[in-house]
Amino acid sequence: MAGGLPIYLPQPPVGLLDKLQDVGPTGHTLLTLVALLLLLKSAGLFYLYRRKTRAYRNLRHAVELMRTFTHLLSEETETVAQLNEQLQHEQEMRLQLTQMLVHDLKTPLQSILVSGHIADVDLRQRLIEGSALQLHHLVHNILDLYKYKHEGQSLPLDRQQLRLQQVVAMALVQVTLPFELKGQQLITRIEPEDLSITADLNLLLRVLVNLLSNANKYGLPNRPVELHAYTMTAEAAVRVEIRNEGPAIPPVYRNDLFNLYRTPTQLKQGHFSYSTGLGLAFCRLAVEAHGGLIGYDSPPEGPVCFWFELPLESRKEPQVVGAQSPPATA
Repeated sequence: MAGGLPIYLPQPPVGLLDKLQDVGPTGHTLLTLVALLLLLKSAGLFYLYRRKTRAYRNLRHAVELMRTFTHLLSEETETVAQLNEQLQHEQEMRLQLTQMLVHDLKTPLQSILVSGHIADVDLRQRLIEGSALQLHHLVHNILDLYKYKHEGQSLPLDRQQLRLQQVVAMALVQVTLPFELKGQQLITRIEPEDLSITADLNLLLRVLVNLLSNANKYGLPNRPVELHAYTMTAEAAVRVEIRNEGPAIPPVYRNDLFNLYRTPTQLKQGHFSYSTGLGLAFCRLAVEAHGGLIGYDSPPEGPVCFWFELPLESRKEPQVVGAQSPPATA
């Protein structure tokens, strides 16, 4: 035992070795064959085990691949569904845009057609010229917004020193007739009267015409519309405010008001729907190109006030609408 636990080895049955020695050559051959058969059987069983293990591993791998494929297929199906939904939305927007453009073009065209029945030659001439200018502005708004907004080009500016009083007078010439026909008095206040600004004359004029036309369109008949311009000394900017006594703009439209094709237009009984928004979208584009801000205030008790601010001196980087605006701005 040598200081450790005893080791017991299994012993063959008594007489087995003697019997194996007595079987002779033939017995040894048979025993060898039996051993070989047992070995082959063990090898076959091992082979089958390996095959089953490999088959199971391959099956598990195939299942994982199927799961991955199913997941990818699900993602692709979701992507296709989103693209299809987006395509349908764009088609609906195209149809709505066509209807809106037809509506916006119809008004000045009807005015031109009706003018043939007006006996007053001066009034007829002014109505035709005003409607033609309205069509002119609409077409230019469409072209400029497509070119400078959709194609990502920057709006070119021809900056020059301008007397704001003179620019406002040029704008009033283009909108006087619609105000007269609706009985709206247009009140202008520019403080100081010799207020000057560095801006693009054509763009500034179009912004004023668009905002005055908007006030004329949505303002109540026989009620005044006020244009007030003044210097903001602290901000080194000029602020122009245009007020009309029209219905308040619901807060739900706050984020859409200056977006193309998403501007609310009033319908009957105080309800609102969407129009092309070409005028306000262009105003935003032009004001931001000058490095300015544009927005509106619409308290429930009124009046509705659209405003824009332009720097007295040109800024290198345009300001994002609403970045420095009061809480009530769009």
